[in-house]
Amino acid sequence: MKSAVIDGHEYTLLRDRDQGNYKHLSFEGKVTYLDLRVNGILVSPCQTEMKRAIGTNTGLILVTAICAGISAASTFMGGKQPRKRGEARQFFLYFVEVYMPNLAVSVPGGSETWAEWLWRDVRSGLAHSFTIETGGMKLESAPYIRMANHGPEIHAPTLLREVADGWRQYLNDVRKDGQSGPLGKNFADRFEGVFHD
Repeated sequence: MKSAVIDGHEYTLLRDRDQGNYKHLSFEGKVTYLDLRVNGILVSPCQTEMKRAIGTNTGLILVTAICAGISAASTFMGGKQPRKRGEARQFFLYFVEVYMPNLAVSVPGGSETWAEWLWRDVRSGLAHSFTIETGGMKLESAPYIRMANHGPEIHAPTLLREVADGWRQYLNDVRKDGQSGPLGKNFADRFEGVFHD
């Protein structure tokens, strides 16, 4: 990951190395910092690895990382680390509903949305059971979401693109909202809770 000059100071985009310099970041600088960091540690590496994943066994690792990215992004939108039971799920689903609306629709023949399936069977299944509980994911060319014979299925490269696009849109909305708006305040509160001197 390349370092960056933000608000006149050089940042490695690594928290431990940048501690002591966060005080120099303006609100806009904090947004830029996190934008560059997420691109450097999640989006770009996953995009690179996604191209090789068909010939390797890294597909589930990538989907696990992507879902973790959604969870992390949702805490910035929520303004805090989830503490109450069910709050992490609520944050995750709200972020997806607002910034990844293709997944906010119902799974065919079911009562849940694609986002709820992604949370329960993909994200939680991989995090707690080393497996997607119901359905699966595809790396090869396929529709983004579809009902397959074995259950719901998602195309991992498109999921990554949707997360990256949703994250960028969220950060644009944070910038527009400004430091005093509710979205900007939540972002700043979470940023300062994680990245502080």
